[in-house]
Amino acid sequence: MRPSSASTQKRPSSGITSRRTPEGQSSSPGSRPTSARPVPEPESRKDLAAMRSTHHAADDGSAGGFSEAHLATLEDAIKDTVRSKRSASDDSERMIMKIFKQVDDGDGDVDVGEFCAVCAQVGLKVSQAEAQALFERYGFDTVLPLKLFIDKLVKQPNRQLGSQMAVRKSAFQVGERADFSGKITYPKCRKAVYTPSDWDPALAERSAELPDAGLVLQYIYGYQGKENTAQNIFYTAENKLVYYVAGVGVVYNRPPDNSQAFFLGHSDDVLSLALCPAPVEFDHEVYPARTLVATGQITSSEAGPYICIWDSRAHEYAPDCPPAMPELVRLRFDKDVRGFTALAFSPSGKHLVAVALDNYHTVSVFDWRNKKEVSSGRGQTGDPPQVFGVEWNPHENDDDIPSAFLTFGRKNIKMWTCEDPKSGWKARQLSFGKQPMQTVTSAQWLSPREGTRECLIAAGMADGSIYIFKGGAAAKAILAHGRGPQININGLPGYHGVRGLRLCKNNSMLISGGADGTVLQWDASDGRLEEGRFVADPVKIRSPFGPADKFAPCIR
Repeated sequence: MRPSSASTQKRPSSGITSRRTPEGQSSSPGSRPTSARPVPEPESRKDLAAMRSTHHAADDGSAGGFSEAHLATLEDAIKDTVRSKRSASDDSERMIMKIFKQVDDGDGDVDVGEFCAVCAQVGLKVSQAEAQALFERYGFDTVLPLKLFIDKLVKQPNRQLGSQMAVRKSAFQVGERADFSGKITYPKCRKAVYTPSDWDPALAERSAELPDAGLVLQYIYGYQGKENTAQNIFYTAENKLVYYVAGVGVVYNRPPDNSQAFFLGHSDDVLSLALCPAPVEFDHEVYPARTLVATGQITSSEAGPYICIWDSRAHEYAPDCPPAMPELVRLRFDKDVRGFTALAFSPSGKHLVAVALDNYHTVSVFDWRNKKEVSSGRGQTGDPPQVFGVEWNPHENDDDIPSAFLTFGRKNIKMWTCEDPKSGWKARQLSFGKQPMQTVTSAQWLSPREGTRECLIAAGMADGSIYIFKGGAAAKAILAHGRGPQININGLPGYHGVRGLRLCKNNSMLISGGADGTVLQWDASDGRLEEGRFVADPVKIRSPFGPADKFAPCIR
């Protein structure tokens, strides 16, 4: 039977059904409804309406009659209304500024009528009386600065206070009045500090004065040089030990005196020290050999690092204080230098070479008496320390031997020479030749061989051997010390290999000290070094903790 005209043919279902929205509009599943969900009215607007209903002041344009709570609620209502109208890409401050710009004539101010019109544009009715009262609350009569209104409306009270407060960019200094009230920023504090509400300037002026009682440095215990890579302890001409601890240079007089004198010219930790080997004239005074000391510190919080040259001979400055050493010269540097890993005086004492802790390990040569940099160049590229130490050729004053010095460190050893004073000091990388490339932990120039001007170079290696460099390359390796235990302290490189080399007895004997706790005395009288050729038996350093300590002290 044919279907009647009232019936329709059934079509295959596609699995999608339509539905009716409350407004009677159809939509399919997954599609967004055409009508948005109504936004609930903010509580602040409800509170404002309640306050208006109980307010009996006539709306005649006068500003009186509105309580502080009424005006605060009006501010909250404006803020909440703007927040509900803003888009995802705009914050409240940007949206208010954008709306007010439409009525701003360029002077940055709005009058009462413009203010009411803008509030109506965002959906909040504000009477002229309320707007006038709000203006007067901010301290204005007919016009209101737009920026001030937005700051008070959007920013939190503490931010409003900070933006309006006076700012001082340094701490109170000794001798100046401290009658400042507000925010203070200075390098020693990461965040700004504020003067108290009951601030008394006399307290700051009093605290700048030294108290009646004080502390006097009498003795420093310990030795910090074990954490550093270059030589840092020497005997002075007075047969006293000079070294450093933290930011203090120490001159130690051994028992039975057992006393110390101090150099206190540094503001942060010292990392390097050198002793001048020759007599030097400075400022019309001659300083004997091995009396002048150079110490280099790291960058402090306030300023860059600097190098001090001072006299190690103690001077009495006060009867109740220990002797202190006078400072002769201070060489200052920028903060990016960071500090100095090694220092060394030239054999004549006229020049000072410094190895910086920047990523280039800049090597600088100074005429320190005139505070003049003679030359500088890159020592090694990489995170410090890549250069461990520096050694001048001590024989340059004999037999017309040219001036030169070595820098050495992590798989590198360089010779620096100055053929032309105008071109400065130039570095040449020494080759390891057929020997394995490894870290150089110490170096020393041997005396010139008979009939030649060349000085062989003995370099202590990380595996305990000594490489002999001749003509710019390693000629041979000599078995010397055991590698020693690798002891890491605070993440610093392990103490292993040949850590110290020094010529003595008129350059006829080379002393080597290793991380295995052994001291070897080599015959170097002919300017050469041969395996097994010693002038005395090895000296084994014993642990102060007795045989139970399986590790011998590591010679640094």
